[in-house]
Amino acid sequence: MKGIYALILTLVLSVGLISCADKKVSSNNIKEDNEVSSEVNNEIISSKEDKVEDSQKALDTNKDKESSKNLKEKSNEYELVSKNYNKNNVKINYPEIKKFNDDEKLKSINKYLKESALKVLDDYVKEDPNLEAVNLNVNYDVKFKNEKYISIVYEGEVNVNGTAYPSSIFYTTNVDLESGNIIRLSDYSNVNDILNKLKDPKNIKVIAESDELAAAQKDFILNIGNDNLINMLKNADFHEVNTKIESPKDGVYSYFDKDGVVISLQVNHAIGDHAEFKLKA
Repeated sequence: MKGIYALILTLVLSVGLISCADKKVSSNNIKEDNEVSSEVNNEIISSKEDKVEDSQKALDTNKDKESSKNLKEKSNEYELVSKNYNKNNVKINYPEIKKFNDDEKLKSINKYLKESALKVLDDYVKEDPNLEAVNLNVNYDVKFKNEKYISIVYEGEVNVNGTAYPSSIFYTTNVDLESGNIIRLSDYSNVNDILNKLKDPKNIKVIAESDELAAAQKDFILNIGNDNLINMLKNADFHEVNTKIESPKDGVYSYFDKDGVVISLQVNHAIGDHAEFKLKA
């Protein structure tokens, strides 16, 4: 009987020990699971924080780029609008600048743009103050503009009562926007280099309506003596004298576009009234 009791006691103790061991293992597993879960959560949080930080850096970078872009656009920001002069049968369109960042320079620039555009009338108002016998039409084309320069070409036609045929009109205006002044060829180019290029048939392209006209105009400029041509180039373009705009005495004008400089010379009516020579850069 005592042996049976001893056996039962042994079994009870064994079951108790096994139960405790299971609880300990279970507790350890829970603890390990909690630790693993905590580590995973920490990694997720850390990953989210890294993403947020990277996202913020990207936003800051984009903001800096946008700010720089806006400043650049703002510094270059100005607007061109069309103005016109009308009197009887005379019409001249010309540009005016708006939204410029310097009011004094803006006033000066627009003065030059208007005066040079209307300077062509001087040839006719002396004999016809009311422009009653003149039929003239001129339009403009902006060949180049950026934050520093603007280069404008005026083209048109004039017919005066009593003349045999209408004549072509061509002139240009170049303005330095930084200084607010009108400029001429000698202000932005080396006229000696220009001369050398004009005298080399390989360096010039004639802008003409036909190959025949281009050939005639090229012959015309090649036959001008160097001394004469250099003086014409030095005196090219509108310029200011005692606060007034003066025309070039030889009728030579220049303009520039993204590809280089173009020189315009007066020629006889038979070969176009004027000729344009584009210089290779």
